Amino acid sequence: MFTKPIPARMNPPGNQIARELEARGWTQKDLADIMGRPVQVINEIIKGTKQITVETAMELAATFGNEPETWIKLETQYRLFLARGSKEAKENAGISLRSKIYDKVPLPELIKRKWISTKGNLRSHLPELEEAVCRFLGIDTIDEMPHVPAMRHTLAKDQNGMALLAWMRRAEALAGTQNPAMPFERKKIPALIDALLPLTAAPASVSKVRDVLLSFGIRFVIVPHLSKTYLDGAVFYLDTETRKNPVVAITMRYDRIDWFWFTLFHELAHLFKNHYPEGVLDDERISENDKANEEEADSLAKEWLIPESAYAPFSGKHFVSLPDVKALALCLRRHPGIVLGRFQKEGKISYSRHRSLLVRVKIYLEEFIDR
Repeated sequence: MFTKPIPARMNPPGNQIARELEARGWTQKDLADIMGRPVQVINEIIKGTKQITVETAMELAATFGNEPETWIKLETQYRLFLARGSKEAKENAGISLRSKIYDKVPLPELIKRKWISTKGNLRSHLPELEEAVCRFLGIDTIDEMPHVPAMRHTLAKDQNGMALLAWMRRAEALAGTQNPAMPFERKKIPALIDALLPLTAAPASVSKVRDVLLSFGIRFVIVPHLSKTYLDGAVFYLDTETRKNPVVAITMRYDRIDWFWFTLFHELAHLFKNHYPEGVLDDERISENDKANEEEADSLAKEWLIPESAYAPFSGKHFVSLPDVKALALCLRRHPGIVLGRFQKEGKISYSRHRSLLVRVKIYLEEFIDR
């Protein structure tokens, strides 16, 4: 089915009146005298600011010797053109605004997670939606570019930069509601690790992690990753100038006890070593520039969880048995799943074996996970 195109421009019926006057050598005053109308009214009709009524159409027809329907038709066509143009302009403005909003944030996912609130139909509540998105991003207008922290992050797969920013904004908002018991001191992180290690023995103890971190001046949030992002965790500061309010955020992309503890300790290692003064978003891929920092964070996290002195007897082995895993876990007072994860990472046990030890921990973190 074909739609009749709408002309880009249309003149008011007054143009035809002007031509009739020119053909006869009349002025607008002459026409006003003939029709018994004020000159101002004739001028407004010719400019198109005043509509041609049925009565006016009949008078024009009598004046110029044509049919009233001619003037009614011209007037109707012109008014329809104006109405369509006005509607089209509004629709185009709405489309443009929606496009800008979608460029700024992964809107459907943010609405689904209730990170921003909406009212009814999005098309009919665009101003409210724009305001909600701007408030979420910390900007005044949708045309403004959100502040992007100068933090290291790597892009993996089809990662969406604005989705990363949205995730971080949410993490910032949640962290801002927490009140650490003590000021943060980087030199106290080893003492923090000592306080956390006893919690690694039992899965349920992960529920105590946030309180321990807060007691050392570190905020802790769990924000599931957004689509097109592959984040494991992040470290950043609520105040990038003084860097006195650090935040550790994780995504729980993998619900395993070994993943939880290694990711947490990896982020704490970044914080301890001050690898990224502006913060870091950790995902799957590492650039050459970041390789040394990431390897150091990995090594430190490994050392904290399973000291090299305890791991050394197994370093030369090509294969480690389940009894070995359980014995080392018992010796270190770690959950066997943490030890298994280390051996699997080092290639000493197949990833397909003993998976029952890699217990889930989300069930103990429900009250802390952003939904």
